[in-house]
Amino acid sequence: MIVFPSACLSATNLTVLSLKKNRIREISADIGKMSWLKVLLLGRNELSSLPLTLSLCTALKKLDVSSNEIRRIPMWMYRLRKLESLDFSANNLYNVSAVIGQMESLKALNLSANRITEIPLPLVLLPPFFPI
Repeated sequence: MIVFPSACLSATNLTVLSLKKNRIREISADIGKMSWLKVLLLGRNELSSLPLTLSLCTALKKLDVSSNEIRRIPMWMYRLRKLESLDFSANNLYNVSAVIGQMESLKALNLSANRITEIPLPLVLLPPFFPI
């Protein structure tokens, strides 16, 4: 588990955090204390899930969890109202939650290289400018 140093937890000027390529298996619930984060890059780790407290990072505009071992997109993801870019590529997703269709600020969604066999209707009905 990655435990965030207290210096990071109080560094409100830290808006981009990259922890890519680190063999991380679990993110500490303390990530939720960094509500000012705008970009969180967790690609190429060994994550199988994301902590619920990540939903407290309401300033997030970009979340990259590509190349991990995540099996489902969390239902709380819609709480990230400012999220514009979401990358779940190269994980172990079998399906996609319709909650993604409720994310009004989302402009880019990468679900490539997964095991998805069905796209929920709310995603199929998204406007044509929405890149999937």
